[in-house]
Amino acid sequence: TMTNDLRYTGPIYRPPSEANSLLVQTTIGCPWNKCTFCMVYKKGPKFKIRPVKEIKEDLIWAKKNYDPSVETV
Repeated sequence: TMTNDLRYTGPIYRPPSEANSLLVQTTIGCPWNKCTFCMVYKKGPKFKIRPVKEIKEDLIWAKKNYDPSVETV
């Protein structure tokens, strides 16, 4: 497994079936952010959209550094 320089805020959760997927974080926090039972709402960061420049840099980095085993973005 390769460590990467993609920027993530907070923990990443996904099912094993998506293990070969490349996750590109385009937003931070929850856009709904009203569920009182959810820890994202209670303790997570306030919702914001990441700058397009950062997202583009992440995609360029991923293209250069990931092999063809990535099946989904």
